[in-house]
Amino acid sequence: MTKPNHELSPALIVLMSIATGLAVASNYYAQ
Repeated sequence: MTKPNHELSPALIVLMSIATGLAVASNYYAQ
């Protein structure tokens, strides 16, 4: 987060979406 601009690379967006999906899935499986 050192760059002042907020442009994200597509790979980073995909990575964050996968990480969020895994977190939600693990939360549902834990229940």
